[in-house]
Amino acid sequence: MAKRPVPKYDFKAFGAAIKAARTGRKESRK
Repeated sequence: MAKRPVPKYDFKAFGAAIKAARTGRKESRK
């Protein structure tokens, strides 16, 4: 997961996407 050197902005966007997916996991499963 944190193996790749991801930029800060990328990490933030990725985290937000994961959080949204986790919260809205019932609606759409990514």
